[in-house]
Amino acid sequence: YAAWLESLAPFDASPQRYAHNRTGEDNADAHLKRQIMGREVVVAISDGALDFGPWGIQLGATLSHLTDAEQNAARIIAFRDAGAFRLGLSAAKVSFDGAESNSGALGFHALWSAPGARIDATILAPDHIDDTGAFSYDISGEQAIGQNVSITTDLYRLTTDLEIDDFWSIALGLRHSMTDNLTLSATGIRSTADDDNFDNNLARLGLDWRMSPETTLSATFIHLVADDDSQHDGIEFRLTRAFGPVADHARLFDNGPLPDRFAIGAYEP
Repeated sequence: YAAWLESLAPFDASPQRYAHNRTGEDNADAHLKRQIMGREVVVAISDGALDFGPWGIQLGATLSHLTDAEQNAARIIAFRDAGAFRLGLSAAKVSFDGAESNSGALGFHALWSAPGARIDATILAPDHIDDTGAFSYDISGEQAIGQNVSITTDLYRLTTDLEIDDFWSIALGLRHSMTDNLTLSATGIRSTADDDNFDNNLARLGLDWRMSPETTLSATFIHLVADDDSQHDGIEFRLTRAFGPVADHARLFDNGPLPDRFAIGAYEP
């Protein structure tokens, strides 16, 4: 095409050949070549939808209320697929009324998934503990153990330079897929501080509604027994939405844990 177009409208910057160049420009031939070839836009389509390649965005929002403490959180994750793995970078903002504080966090996420199994790892750098160089580490997993039933585990650790706020939690639960779009979950969580400041037990009973392959709405009932034997009930709502190459629900990152103690049950009443 290049040789043919050049023979039809050869480049000549002088105004003698093209009146257009009398304005001081030298691209008259380019206008003529464009008129011949027209304009073209190429858009990738996969499975009847726009395909923007291996990059995607996942958004999450959480509203939790437990006794006299309330948490609102939002997170955005930019992710890229690499075979069986999904890698992501995130930014989160959390307001925690119980501690009268706001916090944010930057995070790195890695997800491996296969039929009937998944492992989700997260490293966060939260800023909610008085700029003490806090880091949190979380590894969660899910494995199918029967038809429509799977077991879930979660190990969470928070460390700081001061060490006074260090704590960990461990969770064990079951998930039952009642239908293709509804999943019931029950989880027990044990959380404790290194300095014995608190030692809590938490039970969560949740229902996930898969509104689409990219969108999940969750409602969870929370019952906490604190180390002083006081009991607290609460409710949590969580919405997760992804944009980009989402093959199935198992490829969505877990929207938690968020960078604060309330998200994993280490609540100090």
